Amino acid sequence: MDVAALLGPPELPVPSLAAMLGVSEASVTGVDEVEYDLMALTTGSRWRVGVDTAHGHRCYVVKVARTFARSPILAMIPPALRDEAIRALPWQIEPDVYRSELHRHMPAGSRLPACHGVVDLDDASAAIWMEFVQHDTSVWDAARHGAAARLLGRLAASSSVADIADDIGHPAGPGQARMYWSGRLMDQFVRSYLDGTAWDDPVIARHVDARFRERMMRFIDGVPALFDEIESLPLLSSHGDACPNNLLAADGGFVVIDWAFFARGRMGFDLSQLVISEIELRQRPTERLADVQQVCLPAYRQGLADGGVSVSMAELERAHHIQLAVAHVVSAIPLDLLTPAVEADRVPGSALDRLTADRVAMIGHMLDNIEI
Repeated sequence: MDVAALLGPPELPVPSLAAMLGVSEASVTGVDEVEYDLMALTTGSRWRVGVDTAHGHRCYVVKVARTFARSPILAMIPPALRDEAIRALPWQIEPDVYRSELHRHMPAGSRLPACHGVVDLDDASAAIWMEFVQHDTSVWDAARHGAAARLLGRLAASSSVADIADDIGHPAGPGQARMYWSGRLMDQFVRSYLDGTAWDDPVIARHVDARFRERMMRFIDGVPALFDEIESLPLLSSHGDACPNNLLAADGGFVVIDWAFFARGRMGFDLSQLVISEIELRQRPTERLADVQQVCLPAYRQGLADGGVSVSMAELERAHHIQLAVAHVVSAIPLDLLTPAVEADRVPGSALDRLTADRVAMIGHMLDNIEI
């Protein structure tokens, strides 16, 4: 990658790299693409750029945000639904976050990466030049989970953050649960339970009984009522994808990245990704979910209180459990891994078999915490 391609097309005013970085001279020493294993919807690429300056060698990250219409993932969506999917994923949110004043309103103990410039590459993509953040990559303990949850509560309660979210945030944030269900979950998961094909899989059949199937179907039937309940919760603010991968432990606090789903959101929304993302990525055992919840819920409640939002523990627990269930119950069993699995991977005791058993148990835990 030529760094000039990350500074905008030649027919537009191209910023000087040195001027953008705030140095007198800048000499590029290397440009390397940053590999990323997770599905990226509106991110085209990430680059690490090494630069020699009069102040020494510095490293920068350049993230290219672009329309979902250019994502290879679009091909996985039925043609009739693609235009709606593109509209549902406004790619401009993250560039707008770095152009905004959000960095001035982040709660104590958190910040955005220092942004040196946002460059429009064309009418459907932009390059965000930001600092390379040195951070602690050790496994999260209870203290770090609690600190992150309290931060997210403070973020949710901030009226100045809410003002910015109203201006540039994802428009579907207040109804995110309904949108996610009708978009990704219905086509990829729910239909398999409704038409029975999921229950026919021998790996799933080994680990579920008639009572589990009945609970799952009752839950699916009850989801519309849960949408109404979720959408009656207080409307605060949310990062939108508050997983540990996006909360970099640094400077005695957190550097918060990946703002593509920044929005006004329902109370407790960010808790879901915080408590479950490491489990979904198989970085933390399934049985730890309850432990992480026990730490994060009171810490998030304290963060809300720090920002002047008072809510009972019972109200917050209900808000968390129904949002977690709607977003993760039907997708917990790895149907995407079971369908193409070879027979050797499907036998009792295999890694896939154990994962399915763990996820069935996790679904039971989530359903135990709600009333349908």
